[in-house]
Amino acid sequence: MIAFAIGRSLGLVAAALLLLQPILAVRSKALERTFGLDRLLAFHRQSAMLCLGAGFLHPMFVYGSGVRTVGPSGWHLWPVGLGALALLGLWGLVVSSLYRDFLLLRWEAWRKLHVILAGATVLVLTHMFAVQPDFRSGPSLLFWALVLVVWLAFIVRHRIVRPHLERTRNRFRVVSVKAAARNITEITLSPENEPFSYSPGQFAFLRLHSDQVAAEEHPFTISSAPSGNQDIQFTIKGVGDFTRTLGALRQGDTAEVSGPFGIFTPARFGKLNHLVMVAGGIGITPMLSILRFYAMNTNQVAVTLLWSNRTTRDTPYLDELADLAATLPNLSVNHFLTQDMRPGAHTGRLAVQALREVVPPYQAGVHVMQCGPRQMMLDLAREFKNLGYPRSVVHYEDFAL
Repeated sequence: MIAFAIGRSLGLVAAALLLLQPILAVRSKALERTFGLDRLLAFHRQSAMLCLGAGFLHPMFVYGSGVRTVGPSGWHLWPVGLGALALLGLWGLVVSSLYRDFLLLRWEAWRKLHVILAGATVLVLTHMFAVQPDFRSGPSLLFWALVLVVWLAFIVRHRIVRPHLERTRNRFRVVSVKAAARNITEITLSPENEPFSYSPGQFAFLRLHSDQVAAEEHPFTISSAPSGNQDIQFTIKGVGDFTRTLGALRQGDTAEVSGPFGIFTPARFGKLNHLVMVAGGIGITPMLSILRFYAMNTNQVAVTLLWSNRTTRDTPYLDELADLAATLPNLSVNHFLTQDMRPGAHTGRLAVQALREVVPPYQAGVHVMQCGPRQMMLDLAREFKNLGYPRSVVHYEDFAL
């Protein structure tokens, strides 16, 4: 009986986690402001694997206990078949997510595969109510009915109603497209309706409508700063099939912008006397938005920027950063080039020794912002810890879909 109880509990855990998945992925502004979308989606991936694990162990304990037996095959086993089909779908979705690059799945195609999640949810709920008669009457029925009504209302609100409103409000037109550096495109958009409100360092989901570029939705950091000028700017590196086509955009093409999202902004840090920015490559974009905002508002916060690139040709906005350093007397810009040499720049990786030479000792009011390759951020986060920086003041943008 203990094994059966464990198996039943695992089934309920799997069902609850399955219902949680779309809630984590619908970009709820309330949840996003609290946790950050990158962390919500990371938990989405982790809880999906936990859901699969609980669902996989569920029948093993139920039928291994001897309380339930499969018996001879027949139509009476249709609830078991639905559960097995849902589990198979979850396996396919999790495996395709973990090995998307290996399977050469385009991001948009992989995203569409998530319709499996909706199907699996229906199958699991049908299976659950079919095999458990006590769920179909009394307080249990009332509880599950209430849960499903609230869940469905939440999904409709965030999957159907809000996207429709955003498509109506957040329409933009392409003002300019230009190369910011080698393989890096700068896109400037102007709103057709109301201004787009955001904080420096945040990102948004961008969908372009052009004969030259696929109408796919992708997340990009906003590199411009909030100002009286209503235009917004994205600076995007060509790293895939979609981003490599962005240079073919034309003035007058249209776009939809969903957002803003992200908690990677100094506005959330509280007391701030000194800001240490660490950027790898195109990870400069949130830092650039913040520095532009500081320059427009004559902010007096001391800023130490450490930026690593391969070569000078891969480094956008060099002249603008020099101008920002002249405008912001408390800004220190430190360039690191791994495959090039340039006067005034460090040669080699942004390594531990360089960090120790440039970064100030920790004291109250100092915060660190990191954005770049994941391994670089992990390595430097450990070094900041060794330098006495509390984990709570080391912030990073770890957004990958």
